[in-house]
Amino acid sequence: MTSRRVVVTGASSGIGAATARLFRERGWDVVGVARRADRLEALAAETGIDTFVADLTKQADVDALRDFVAGLGPVHALVNNAGGAFGLDSVEQSDADDWIRMYDVNVVAVKRVTSALLPLLRQGVAEGGSADILTVTSIAGHVAYEGGGGYNAAKFAAHALMAVLRLELAGEPIRVIEVAPGMVKTVPTPSTTTFPTRCRLKTSPRRSCTRSNSPRTSTSTWSRSSRWPRPPRTRSSAGPSRPRLSGRSRARGLDKREKRGSTVRRSRLLRPRSRR
Repeated sequence: MTSRRVVVTGASSGIGAATARLFRERGWDVVGVARRADRLEALAAETGIDTFVADLTKQADVDALRDFVAGLGPVHALVNNAGGAFGLDSVEQSDADDWIRMYDVNVVAVKRVTSALLPLLRQGVAEGGSADILTVTSIAGHVAYEGGGGYNAAKFAAHALMAVLRLELAGEPIRVIEVAPGMVKTVPTPSTTTFPTRCRLKTSPRRSCTRSNSPRTSTSTWSRSSRWPRPPRTRSSAGPSRPRLSGRSRARGLDKREKRGSTVRRSRLLRPRSRR
C-alpha cells in the first residue's frame, strides 16, 4: 500500500476544509466533497486534493460520489462533516420544513454516505488492516438549548446513529468515532444559521440565552440571564445544631472531652446499645 485515502464531506469551509488540509499535509490522498464548486476549486488549487461536487441529500449524487471514489481506489477513512442548522425559533413557532431539511442533511445524508462508502472502506481494511469512520456532530447532540429544537433533535439522532453503527460494526477493524464540537468560527452561508457568539450551547438548566435588541445598532446582542433564580441562601449564626445528651449518657461517660482542644467525641453516640 503506497498511500491512504480519506473522503471528507463538507470540505468547502470551516472544519471540513481544515480537516482536508491537515490530512493532505500528513501525506494522505484526500477527496473533498461539498456543494460549492468555487470553494472546492480554490481548496484543490491550494492543496492538490481531489474534489467532487455533490448534494448529499440526493441519492443520485451520493451514488455518483461512490463511483468516482471507487475509480480512485480503496478508502481508509471517512469524515462525515457536512451538516447545517436552519432557524432559531421555538418548537412551537419553528417551521417544520426547516426541521426536515436539518434532519435530511445532518442524519439521512450521513447514513447515505456511510452506506455507500462502507464497501470501499472494507477494501481499505483488506489492504491496510483498519479503517475509520469519523462523524462530526455537535455538543447540541448532547445538551439542549432554547431555540435549537430542530437542530438538537437532528444532532441527537446523529449521535444515536453513530452509537448504533459502532455496535453493528463490532468485530470488524473499522473504528467509529464521533466528535462533538462546541461553538466554532466558520464561514456563514445564506442557508445556515449563524449562532450568536456569546450564546453557549453548554447552558445549564438554570441558564438560558436571551436575545436583546440594541437600540443603537441594527444587529442583535446576546446575554445570559437566569431563568429560574435560586432562593437566597441563609446561614444560621448559631451554627449547626448538635444533639443533646441526657444526664444518663453523661453519667455513663459517653460525652468525654479530649485532653487537647474542646472537640466533643460523639462517635459512640451513633453505636446502637445492646440489650441483655
